[in-house]
Amino acid sequence: APERVEELVDGERLPIAPTARDRGEAAAWYATLVELALEDGSLSRAERGLLTRAASHLGIGYRESEHVLRAARSHLFGESREARRASFLDRTS
Repeated sequence: APERVEELVDGERLPIAPTARDRGEAAAWYATLVELALEDGSLSRAERGLLTRAASHLGIGYRESEHVLRAARSHLFGESREARRASFLDRTS
């Protein structure tokens, strides 16, 4: 399956991309893609390209896509900060 993921990221077009029923579903799908792309803590140029193509396909504009990306990064940073804090407190207790 990792090879398939690389094909998706490196491809010029999205493979058989479904059409969202409404704006809310499109936004939810895009947010999920962003979270998956950021799972390793960074966003490669290829991942950014995939997200750009996905946003375009889903009818999500640049501003909204950047907002979702910033929110996801902020959320991940907050989770990481809380995990470090909990680890520190465990060691000092």
